[in-house]
Amino acid sequence: MIMIGPKAQEVLKPWLRSALTEPLFQPQEAMMSHNEERRAERKTPLWDSHLKHLESKRKLDPERAPADRYSVNTYRRAIHRACDKAGVPRWSPNQLRHLASTKLRRQTGDLDAVRCVLGHSDADTSAIYAEKDLEAARTVMLKFG
Repeated sequence: MIMIGPKAQEVLKPWLRSALTEPLFQPQEAMMSHNEERRAERKTPLWDSHLKHLESKRKLDPERAPADRYSVNTYRRAIHRACDKAGVPRWSPNQLRHLASTKLRRQTGDLDAVRCVLGHSDADTSAIYAEKDLEAARTVMLKFG
């Protein structure tokens, strides 16, 4: 179970589904939407012969049909492609997790809370993600010398 705060809930609200166990974002829907946009932007009409030819090319059981959910790798690849297209340095979703856990640990000082948010069974695993607050250590050492 992943806890989502009120700000994130507000952002995700348009994509919520009636079946709460379904993924919010689905590759099948993305492909259908993409194809609909392409059809709507088409400049020339499709003749009947074109439609028949396209229909004959369409596979009934394609080898790579869109999945019902995105995998970690497809999500990461999409981010990398977007970064490349925007001309910015690549980053990975795991970096967001790392940053959020470090920020949470800095604000709360509670490694157990970080463990619960990340879904880890062991606090040692959470400690890997949630970096120690070096600024706090620096402040203490400046004060006590």
